[in-house]
Amino acid sequence: MKRFVVWLFLSLLAFSVCADVDAAGPRLTKRQQAIKRENERKAREAARAEARAKNNQIAKTNERETPVVEIDIAPVDPSTKSQVLRSAARIDEIIEADLARRGIEPNPMSSHEQFMRRAYLDITGRVPRGRRAWTFLASKMPEKRSLLIDHLLNQPGYASHLFNYWASILRLNDTGSNRLYLRPYGDWLKECFQDNVAFDQMVYEMLTAEGKTWENPAVGYKLRDRGMPLDNLNNTVRNFLGTQIGCAQCHDHPFDRWTQQEFYELAAFERAHHRKRITSPTTNSLTPSERASIREKVSVCGNSLPPTGTKFLKSPTRS
Repeated sequence: MKRFVVWLFLSLLAFSVCADVDAAGPRLTKRQQAIKRENERKAREAARAEARAKNNQIAKTNERETPVVEIDIAPVDPSTKSQVLRSAARIDEIIEADLARRGIEPNPMSSHEQFMRRAYLDITGRVPRGRRAWTFLASKMPEKRSLLIDHLLNQPGYASHLFNYWASILRLNDTGSNRLYLRPYGDWLKECFQDNVAFDQMVYEMLTAEGKTWENPAVGYKLRDRGMPLDNLNNTVRNFLGTQIGCAQCHDHPFDRWTQQEFYELAAFERAHHRKRITSPTTNSLTPSERASIREKVSVCGNSLPPTGTKFLKSPTRS
């Protein structure tokens, strides 16, 4: 009887051990155990981060007060379509004439897939989504390319992509060179692109603006280089006139026709244009001591100015 009881006890014990092993699953290798521990650690960190975020009052405030911004883009004017087509045809004629003169065969027409990708990247800075790509390619409309261009020009992505392009050219930032507040200048540029402001009007406002950025945001173009008028002039000519005169700031341009004196003549003209009040004192308005000081300075210079094209060893002192 005792042997039977012992045998029964051992059988039950072995059965329970086998059941525990089956429930635990197969034995993990050391690498698998390490991966399991790492996953458990990441899960605990994610849970703690989620708990901190729920208790973060600042995050709750920002989430509650973040506005939903609706960006309105000035629609494409359909009345300008004929003019745009004439301009495009004229550009094609110039290109084809130049290719013929050089004896170069023009490339074949792009496929709809190529055109769609180029249009999206050039206008909005991104590739199309799958559904929009399928819709365009499946369309049988003969003017679907021009309709796609008009559609993209009416999207917020157009203004955003154009702003990113010009922000790089204009070296846009929020503080300028002297810790100024230039954020309204960037916002003004965005509004110009959203409202489709004419390019010449936008540039005119930047070059002639005066005042404070929160009253006249376009003045941020000049304040971006406050205290560096020659650098601002160099960038202005490069951006809007399509040429570089920076080398002439220190000497005659080695590869262009600009001389150093012409650079400073342009700088003086541009500087005088932005003065609120330009005074040219005459000898009658000067005191005897001021007239004597001017005569002394002229005599030191040898009673003459350097001729046009003179190369200086050092750049004249910046004003």
